[in-house]
Amino acid sequence: MSPPFPSLDASQFSQKNDCTTLSPGHSCAIAVTFKPTASGPRNAILEIYSNDPEENIVRFNRLGSGK
Repeated sequence: MSPPFPSLDASQFSQKNDCTTLSPGHSCAIAVTFKPTASGPRNAILEIYSNDPEENIVRFNRLGSGK
């Protein structure tokens, strides 16, 4: 994995994972934590890179709201 959150609010999201190189049909766990530094909506995009020629980057939008 490369920088997982390429977005303006990225510093307010973190991730932990047990991912290494995966064989087809296998999986790994990714835990995302949100720690807002101010109130209001925040978002980041989690990017997972792959050698799959049809989907070499999979993106997940992460949303949170600080209070």
